[in-house]
Amino acid sequence: MTDNFDLDSAYGMVARLRGMAASLEAVSSELDSSEATGSDETGTVTATVGHGGTLKALVISEDWKRAFDPSQLGQAILGALRKARAEFAGQFADAAERAAGNSPVVNTSSTYERPRSTELPSMAELTERISALRSANDEMDSYREAVRSELAGDTATSPAGYFEVRYNGPTVASLTADEYRLTFASAAEIASDATTVIIGARDRLNTRDEILAARFPAIAAIQQRLAEDA
Repeated sequence: MTDNFDLDSAYGMVARLRGMAASLEAVSSELDSSEATGSDETGTVTATVGHGGTLKALVISEDWKRAFDPSQLGQAILGALRKARAEFAGQFADAAERAAGNSPVVNTSSTYERPRSTELPSMAELTERISALRSANDEMDSYREAVRSELAGDTATSPAGYFEVRYNGPTVASLTADEYRLTFASAAEIASDATTVIIGARDRLNTRDEILAARFPAIAAIQQRLAEDA
């Protein structure tokens, strides 16, 4: 009886997880076209982000030099970006909570209908799948660590030369302004330069991913196994 109850509970849990996954997918679709904005403490810099925290627009007031020193501009830009992303994360949390409240109640009692025994994989097949997934996870952990090491602390100059950029993986960790160049630039030009850097950070990660994947041929096999066992 205990074995049957455990199996029934397991199938009930699977059904609940599927329901939650469907709810989260609905939330993701709902937020695809959503946006959120955030500003620095002075209200001089405003960032707008979309799904996934992707920067959609960056606006800097023409009189920004009255609000702070040029050396503080990079910090103000990233501060506005963080606030916008935090606002979007809040929207996602609220939508997820609503979706969870609307999820159907799944029967998890001992009478829960579970697949016939002929539909269940054998113990040997289950063991093989678990072993393959564990192996894949170990290899993926090694891959992720290699990515982190490859991307840690990289620096570059922004396209227009207004900022020295330091990266943290797929994000911009700091923007150090070239005060001399900023003296001759319009707010729109500065915003465009910073936007290119921030958006390009993720493209840069994709490029590095391709390079690292070439160094780890097992990655393709891992992804295939995960897809088959999902």
